[in-house]
This record gives sequence, C-alpha cells and structure tokens, in this order.
Amino acid sequence: MQTTPVTGLLIVRNEEAHLGNCLNSLAGLVDDVVVVDTGSTDNTIAIARRAGARTGHFAWINDFAAARNHAIGLCGTPWALYIDADERIAPGCCEPIRRLIDPQWMAADILLRPKANYTRYRLTRLFRIDPRIRFHGAIHETLQYALAAISGGAAVGLTALEIDHFGYEGDLSRKHQRNLPLLERCAAEFPDRVFYWFHLTETLLGLGRYAEAHAASLRAVEAARRDQAAKSGVDAALACQMLASSMLDRGLDPQSIINDGLELHPGNHGLLLTLASRELRFGVAARSLAIAKALRAIDPDSLQPGLVAYDRDVFGRYALEVEIASLSRLGRMREAAMLLTANAGRLKPASAGVPPHGADEG
Repeated sequence: MQTTPVTGLLIVRNEEAHLGNCLNSLAGLVDDVVVVDTGSTDNTIAIARRAGARTGHFAWINDFAAARNHAIGLCGTPWALYIDADERIAPGCCEPIRRLIDPQWMAADILLRPKANYTRYRLTRLFRIDPRIRFHGAIHETLQYALAAISGGAAVGLTALEIDHFGYEGDLSRKHQRNLPLLERCAAEFPDRVFYWFHLTETLLGLGRYAEAHAASLRAVEAARRDQAAKSGVDAALACQMLASSMLDRGLDPQSIINDGLELHPGNHGLLLTLASRELRFGVAARSLAIAKALRAIDPDSLQPGLVAYDRDVFGRYALEVEIASLSRLGRMREAAMLLTANAGRLKPASAGVPPHGADEG
C-alpha cells in the first residue's frame, strides 16, 4: 500500500509542562517532528531535543500564522500534521498517520476533542506541503481560506485520527488578556470572519466586559447572515449561546439572542439547552420540559462528528436538572422526586468541571 510520510509540526513557547506528553503521543505515528520555538525561557527546547525533534526559532511578531508558516518551511516530508503542545494523539490511535492519507487529497480532517467530557468534531489538521497552502490569521490561524482559494477547490478528506486538547481547564483570564488585542485586530481586519466575533464574544465574557461581548455577538450574527456558510452559522450560534448563558446568570432574558442563534444553527444542542433554561425561568415550563426530555433522549456517542463539539452533560446532567426543575414548577412533584432519586449520582458535579457550551476552532 502506498503511504505518505508525515511531519508533526509544533510552534511553542514555555511549554515544558505539556510538550513531553505531546511528543510522546506522536512517537511512532509520524515520520519526523519539527518544533519551532517563539521565545521560551524554560526547558521547552531541551525537552524537544531529548525527544528527538528537530528544532527551529521564530522571533514572535504577534502572529500565529506567521510562526506556523515558518514551521512549514522546515518540513521535509510531503505532508504535515499541525498540533499544539497541550494536545495529545488519543490513546488507541496506533496506526502510523502516513497510512491514513489518500494521495489524492490536499488536506484532511482529524477528530478533535476540545475539552474533557466533550464529543469530537472535525478539524483540518493534516495538509500537503504545497506553496499554495499556508495559514491565515494572526490568531486562530486556519488553512480554510488557502484551501478554498485553490483552483477547482481542494479535496479535503476525513481520517480516523483523534486528538485530545487539554488547554481549556482552569483559570483562563491570562489567556483572555493575551488573546484580546489579537482578536480585536483580526476582527477589525477581517470583519466577515465570523469565528473572530465568536471568540471575541467568549473572551470579553471571560473578562466580564458584558456590553462589549453583546456587541461582538451581534456582529457575529450579522456576518453569518451575509456569509450563509454552514460553519459561519455554527460559529455565530456559539457566540449567541455564550452570551445567552451569561445573561441568564445575570438574571436577564436572552430570548432575542437565542432566536438569532437558532435561526443560524437550528440543531445546536447547547443552544437548545440554553433555550430550555430560559423557558424555565422566563417562559413556559412545559416547553422547557419538552426540550430537556428531547436532549436526554440523545446518545452523544451516536452524534456524527460535524463542525461543533458538545459537552456530554448537555445530554445528561444539565438536561436532567432542567427536566426535574420543570416538573417541579408544573406541580408534578411525584415525577420530579422519582427522577431525582433515580439519578441522584448523575446530578453530582462532573469531576472535570467544564462550562456547558459547545466548542469549535477556527
């Protein structure tokens, strides 16, 4: 069988806590590893060299795409997999990546789990080394626009390769502070790229700047309506859901922003859960009950990986809490008590502790 050698490409800075595990997960699956450092002051480079990776340096210029494109220039194989230091090839993926690639493809998707307890979604991480294929975007850099610009369209396949991300747990305030200037710059430069407005919404909410987050989510909706691409609708719906959840937490009715999100992505399960929570507080409990029951009937393992990942608790603990509260509000106390008793163990906080929303990447 024809195979295609693959290089694992990383850009890093002060990643001594994560890099070793990432490189260990690549061992035996890729044919080469290139680690480009953008200014580490810890043991990152030593860890990379001990693992047998080739290393390079790129002076940081506040541009993730520029750093990744520099790394491409160091690649000596026909294909590359880009991966971050806080990611791992999932356990169980033991086949060399070279065997997963169809030589007719220009790029290929992998299945990414963005947070603990989440489902997976598709993301283009494998790509052919070709001068036309380069990253775009100072932050949340993507190959999407380069692949779309290739004459006749680029063939993007799907592999069974699974990657797990570990970088979204804990306090993200420092990351939000770092990302905000880059996001503001990119949103101003590329106002039609919905993902920037989505992530700007998330970042501003994380920093407690609610009015600005509301404005950013509305820009996401406006841009998605102009674009009408499926991914743009998904990104805008995620921005709406994040804002709506924040509004509920602050005692505000988010009906309008929920309507906007569901118009653009009607099947967004996370947004439907937020709608159920809204109905329970401000609307009709019978509607919140119906939505919660429908969500609990979904097996997250049966979902086909698409453009968005979901917290599994959307279909479990969170929906269950809404269902029990809705039954209580409707005066159906016996049913609520029986459901509570039968599921007492499931209502304990998840050990991973992640916020109830979907996720995707640029």
